[in-house]
Amino acid sequence: VGRTARVHGYVALSSIERDVDGGRVRFSVQNTPPHAGGPVGETLSVDYLSLEVPDLFKDGAEVVVEGALEARAGENVFVARNVMAKCPSKFQAQTAPADEASIEL
Repeated sequence: VGRTARVHGYVALSSIERDVDGGRVRFSVQNTPPHAGGPVGETLSVDYLSLEVPDLFKDGAEVVVEGALEARAGENVFVARNVMAKCPSKFQAQTAPADEASIEL
């Protein structure tokens, strides 16, 4: 609590709350990707002190948050000063069979 840290995880489904009047976004981060289908397990509540989130920020997005853990009303909340969303890999390399070598133009 109180020390600067960086946390990696996935935005928990249906956890994003935008507080326009307060100028913040609240969400939860979980350890496993929601699309993996496994149990959610414990989540970490995040309070981001800005409304300016990355374009890729959405339910299930892989994120890295930077900030510090604070104790608030009996609950630990990660107060983020920076949120980064990782770009999902859309392309996979094609491999030719070992006996074929080809170049496509």
